[in-house]
Amino acid sequence: MKYLLIILLLVGNVIPVFSLEIVPIKIHENPWAISINSATNKVYVTNSGNSTLAVVDGDTNSVKFLTVGQNPTGIVINPFTNLIYVSMFSSHTVSVINGTTDTIIANITVGKLPNLLGLDTEMNKIYVSNSGEKSVSVIDGNTNTVSKTILLEDHPGGIAVNPLTHLAYVTNAGNVSVIDKNTDTISETIPVGSGQLTGIAVNPSTDRIYVSDISDTVVFVIDTNSNTVVTKIKVGNNPDGVTVNPSTNKIYVANSGDGSVSVIDGDTDTVSDTISVGTHLFAIAVNPVSDVIYTANDSPGILYVISDIGKSENLEGSGTIRDDETDTDYDVLPSEPEIIVPVLPEQELRQGVDDTKPQPKIPDWVKNTMGWYADGLISEDEIIAAIKFLIQEGIIQLD
Repeated sequence: MKYLLIILLLVGNVIPVFSLEIVPIKIHENPWAISINSATNKVYVTNSGNSTLAVVDGDTNSVKFLTVGQNPTGIVINPFTNLIYVSMFSSHTVSVINGTTDTIIANITVGKLPNLLGLDTEMNKIYVSNSGEKSVSVIDGNTNTVSKTILLEDHPGGIAVNPLTHLAYVTNAGNVSVIDKNTDTISETIPVGSGQLTGIAVNPSTDRIYVSDISDTVVFVIDTNSNTVVTKIKVGNNPDGVTVNPSTNKIYVANSGDGSVSVIDGDTDTVSDTISVGTHLFAIAVNPVSDVIYTANDSPGILYVISDIGKSENLEGSGTIRDDETDTDYDVLPSEPEIIVPVLPEQELRQGVDDTKPQPKIPDWVKNTMGWYADGLISEDEIIAAIKFLIQEGIIQLD
């Protein structure tokens, strides 16, 4: 409870009670992308900083690490074949991993600096955005070879595939390129804006595409029937990763600038909720079966598991980290419990506070950070960053 005292001393705010449970799991450096095999309930996270792949058991939150190639970035999983495709940024390859044995069975040479990946499960095609050149490599999952290289007008970013129409969509400078399923060529270019487009996700149930602009605070919505932008949604600061749960028609956006997740209602294309999580969120994915959200920050390397307490099963608080050589016990970082804060006398609570001015609120991610620091679970760098944020926002005022 030490962090409650820290927060109350700083401002005098009261921590509200949330129905969401956020379980932080410490993984390795610079998590880059997340992919989920809902059939096995396994979550895979590429750790670009130390050349490993984290494999999280969705039932227990236990983790093991696989050593892969240098600087793994993008990842997709074909649940039909249980094959995992991981792009290796520095070696210009894509590694193919057998999800049953957790072993690399092939390395495929693609374009320069392969980054994010897209997957068509039924067609068994893997699309690779080569950020070091203006191209997309197409991998035939039946032979694990490159079947075609598609040239673009600019460097590609994110890739998403509509599993019903088998059309692939690629973000690049100010537009989204549409890849034809039959010819693997660019069939159309959709103008989106002049910003830096990053994340992209498709909802095949509504024929909608959601594209984040990390240089702004918006997500663009594209109607795939007309291939035009129909609206844009204001979200958090510097939105990055985007993911869709077609079964609930909810879209989740990781906002790297303020450490929050925006929840978009696909029926109205408006933000229905904002979840404060942690600093510099980057990657995000959702399990369409359980509706559990996974998001990660690139420093210090934490995977956050966000679930509705009413829906989720009780997860164990500990597990085992297993890597290629050794087994090590570890503890999942504790989630925020439901907290009952005693009501202080008004004079004591408001002492030294100017009631004539609206009092700023401490973001929930700062409260989480203070709690984990008080429990000795994160470094001083994280708490210092949180305090600097409070000072910059004027929540803490220095004489």
